[in-house]
Amino acid sequence: MKNVKLIILGLLISFNGTAQLNEEPFVRKSIIKYSPLDLIAGDLKFSFEQQLSRQSSIEIELGPTLSEVTGVELTPFDPDFLSGNVYSPSGILSERQTGLGFLASVGFRYYLLEGYDRLNGFYISPIFKHKVYNTTVSETNYTDVTAKSSKMISSFQFNFGVQIKTKTAFSVEFHAGFGLGYMTKNSSDLYQYEDNFGNEQFDWYKTKTTSLIPAVNVGIKMGLATRK
Repeated sequence: MKNVKLIILGLLISFNGTAQLNEEPFVRKSIIKYSPLDLIAGDLKFSFEQQLSRQSSIEIELGPTLSEVTGVELTPFDPDFLSGNVYSPSGILSERQTGLGFLASVGFRYYLLEGYDRLNGFYISPIFKHKVYNTTVSETNYTDVTAKSSKMISSFQFNFGVQIKTKTAFSVEFHAGFGLGYMTKNSSDLYQYEDNFGNEQFDWYKTKTTSLIPAVNVGIKMGLATRK
């Protein structure tokens, strides 16, 4: 009986050792991505995802932003526009020109399906984002009269999606999300007045507004993995 127990114990030890030898060692992977559809909103977005465990990772997004790419942003005083121009409160024709800003975000991901250790499958992800859009406003007849306008949006979103990694190093990701954002908008509008000597003068009417806004996103990311 004692010999039987020793044989069984030896078999268990041998099986456990073989399983450990056959188990694929965990190696952290990473993916570099680009979001092509975000350019429609003026965001040239690149991201880097680094695996933390078999089912979790952290993703960082960085890139420049461009304002006024989807059309003319009209002031509430006059809905008319012409060739990228807008009307200020006093009716003076002004032009908004594209400015360079930036975006940054960081998010934690958890992949729902066990058995995947290659950043693959369905995931959920809380994300914090910050975006800055800058615009140069100028009076069309006085090129030396310019001012800056800006819009900053900080938001917390809850994303979900699926990342599909091919047998090669390429991957494609479909994602959507929702949350709440805080927007700060600094606006500059040109107005005309006469000084004490009857001379025509120009100045900027600047306002700052803040508001809570819904934060919604839908997109696609194309990726290239550093490890297969």
